This record gives sequence, structure tokens and C-alpha cells, in this order.
Amino acid sequence: MSQNVSEAKWDTLVRQSKDSNTKKKLSKDSKERTFVTPELFESNILEIPLILQTPEFVDCYIQWLEHLKEKKKLPTLSAVKQQLADCAGWGVYQAIRNLKFSIGKNYQGIFPDKTDKFHTPKENTLKDIPPDGGF
Repeated sequence: MSQNVSEAKWDTLVRQSKDSNTKKKLSKDSKERTFVTPELFESNILEIPLILQTPEFVDCYIQWLEHLKEKKKLPTLSAVKQQLADCAGWGVYQAIRNLKFSIGKNYQGIFPDKTDKFHTPKENTLKDIPPDGGF
């Protein structure tokens, strides 16, 4: 689903992008930061962990990026990599639930619902997930 792209290649792809939604800013230390838009994520240039390579997760994560875009709070490349690593740790079903919960609460970060009995990653196994996926 995704390609393994080096940091240099990523920077080149972003610079070459003609998408008007691609944003670059200078931070306080004068280094360029790259913000990830839903369009860049859909172009499959990020390496998505194997466990998350499902159409349901990808669609939900794109909704998450659109949510952040509406808030004018696009995540940086390093933030997206960390979010994907966190989601992989939760597993695909819990990651989708956490993304939907965070969008619903208008959060800027991805958080689990503490009242959800499935929120503990170590206890979250496939046998604990309802047949409908809990959605």
C-alpha cells in the first residue's frame, strides 16, 4: 500500500507538489517543517505499518487529517510517523475507535476514550472485539 521513502525523497516530493494545500513554514530555528495534508497521505508516500494497512484505517486516518486541516492544525511529518506508530501499538480496531473518538471530541491529538472497556492495549485482543468491530 505504501512505499518506503527516505527523508530526502520526501522533501523532494513535497517541494515538487503543486497542491495548494501543501504548507511549509519556517520554525523559530529557521528549519523548514513539512506539514502532512490528506492529499499527501493519500499519495501513498508514507510507510504505513503493516497492521494498519486496511481500507478502514486509511479512510479513518484521512478523516483525521481532514479534521486537523479544518482546524488549521496540520501535523508535521514526524508527528504523523509517531501517530502511526502509536496506532500500530493499539491495533487496527482500537486505532480506528481512538481516531473517531478524537474527531468527535474535536481534539488536536489522538486519545483513547477512558470510559471504553477496550482502551487498554495489552488487554485488547481480537476475541474481545465485538463482531461488528465495536463501531
